[in-house]
Amino acid sequence: MLHSVTLRGPTVLDCEARATDVSEAGCRVSVPIKILAGSYVEVSFTSSINAQGWVAWSKNGVIGVHFAVPMAPRVVAQLTDIEI
Repeated sequence: MLHSVTLRGPTVLDCEARATDVSEAGCRVSVPIKILAGSYVEVSFTSSINAQGWVAWSKNGVIGVHFAVPMAPRVVAQLTDIEI
């Protein structure tokens, strides 16, 4: 499922992006800007669902975010019901 998200962090200011493959451990995000592996980011899925973590990898406008704290299974399940 594809989710509209907002990324922000010390080196990223409110970047609109698309997240897929959301799991308890992380997600894949298509981004319009270059974000380096190792960057700390916050992924805002909704106004009440946010996750923080580090960019594990970055290639061709897509990054993998590893969440600092695993997302609760019920939250992941809730996100599977939200489409853009």
